[in-house]
Amino acid sequence: MTLSAQENQTILTIGDQAFSSGEFWHVYNKNKHLPGFNESPEDFAERFINYKLKVVEAMDQGLDTMESFINEYEKYANDLKKAFMVDSSAIELVARQAITICSMWLRPAMFW
Repeated sequence: MTLSAQENQTILTIGDQAFSSGEFWHVYNKNKHLPGFNESPEDFAERFINYKLKVVEAMDQGLDTMESFINEYEKYANDLKKAFMVDSSAIELVARQAITICSMWLRPAMFW
């Protein structure tokens, strides 16, 4: 079995929701670098399963369609977007400073 096939292999099914090995390992590897995280994959698997059970249950109850949830989710998503947005004016300022510094270093060399 190829690595790609292993990552797409379903390791957990709850109702009609299937969860892949790749999703588990992605979440595990993302968390294992956090301070205080010292769980083995086996221990983490129990928490992963419990979390997925809660998410599926909440969706079955329609909690994901409630206006309060949607508003909170959109706020969270917008906050994340802001963290990754590029401030082009700041980049332009740094680029201009770099050009100025480089031109000061290069100018004396032209007279040698």
